[in-house]
Amino acid sequence: MKKIILILSLLLSSSAATYAFNQQSVTAYANTPNQYAQMGVNINSNCTYLLFNCEWSNATSGTATAFGDTLLGEYSWSAGSGQSNYSVLGSGKYWSSLTVYIYAGGPLGAQGTATVSWF
Repeated sequence: MKKIILILSLLLSSSAATYAFNQQSVTAYANTPNQYAQMGVNINSNCTYLLFNCEWSNATSGTATAFGDTLLGEYSWSAGSGQSNYSVLGSGKYWSSLTVYIYAGGPLGAQGTATVSWF
């Protein structure tokens, strides 16, 4: 019985090690030269899980776009119309790279953060 448990634990740990979780993010700050931000994300993998997530805090407007060979997600909002967060899941295909743009408008201290997570 101990041998079976040992073998199962070795198999599970080796298969879990093949799925490395990766994450990259960029932040845009309102009312500064950095109210627009962009990042390039090199994925080069067939993704089981790929998430594009954006959040704005204290901002009055914001836009975000993520695309590679195809559009992963695009969102635009302003105060009073829409939510100040956005998520889209794109998985089950090969992604070579993504380009992400984010904008945050509003008073000093407002910001928007775009995050790409994948494995």
